[in-house]
Amino acid sequence: GGTRWSWLSLPGFYFSGYPDGRMSRAWFPIAGRVRGLMTWDDMLFVLWPLFVRSTHGSYTNYHVLFPVFSWTRGEGASGWRVWPIYGTKKLDGIADRWFFLWPFFQNQKNNLKATRDENVEHHWMLWPFFGVTKQGTRVSYLFLWPFFGYAKDPRTGFWALDAPWPIVRVQRTGEERGIHRTRFWPVYSNYEYDKEGVKSRWWLWPFFNKRHQTFHDGEKHQNVVIPFYHDYVRTSDYTGTTRYRKIWPFYQSESRESAYRWSTPVINPLWRFPRLERQWDWTYQLYTKARDGEAVRERAWLGLYRREKDADEEREFK
Repeated sequence: GGTRWSWLSLPGFYFSGYPDGRMSRAWFPIAGRVRGLMTWDDMLFVLWPLFVRSTHGSYTNYHVLFPVFSWTRGEGASGWRVWPIYGTKKLDGIADRWFFLWPFFQNQKNNLKATRDENVEHHWMLWPFFGVTKQGTRVSYLFLWPFFGYAKDPRTGFWALDAPWPIVRVQRTGEERGIHRTRFWPVYSNYEYDKEGVKSRWWLWPFFNKRHQTFHDGEKHQNVVIPFYHDYVRTSDYTGTTRYRKIWPFYQSESRESAYRWSTPVINPLWRFPRLERQWDWTYQLYTKARDGEAVRERAWLGLYRREKDADEEREFK
């Protein structure tokens, strides 16, 4: 339906074209007009950050000495700010927000398009000491952000606790197939999410992990002891059973149905990366052997020795 192109050159030259004929032209920080940048539909600047005009949907923001002075105009939109002293912004059906001595005092109403008042989100905060967010029956509290927090929803049975984050986190959704998390990092962590078919348990993160996943066509069981051991069994209705095992740094093996492959030594002490290993394992593996039915392939380091055998012939290269 057309061509979109862009051209960038130092120091700060940028041009682009769109299928509908629109253009973006900029020489940063001198002047420019750019379309489709991050969340803005259109942005014009002169001597950045002296003057900036940004458009988002039906409203436009004007900035002088961005981000200090700003005012907002447009359909269903109004607001102004002298940052960080005071600022306010109202967007019909979206939000009504103000701050004083940002980020210390904040007050917000979000999701104003909700047809029922209980679905409107109310949030206020005296940063970083205390904050409250309420939406319907759900309420959350923050203490000494971001370390301590508590949230609950009596209607669904959801509750969550951080005390302190990220060391201690306990979460229960109240749903039979919801998320259940218990974490005392780095000693112990347990995570279950039945909707995604995931159950994962850690001890002394990141060293010991036991994980089970359920897929639409089968399941996978995995055990990891970093860096020494890694194994998994993957069953599939389409491809059968795949088994993988690694004992670092000695060897790794993989098998499925009538095929298997093993090699020594193993350089990678972390999780398996098949795409990376396919490109580089020949540079360090002293010996590799693979079997697929009656076909057998053996290879020594750098291919100095190779052997290939099938039902009809056998070849050796030395």
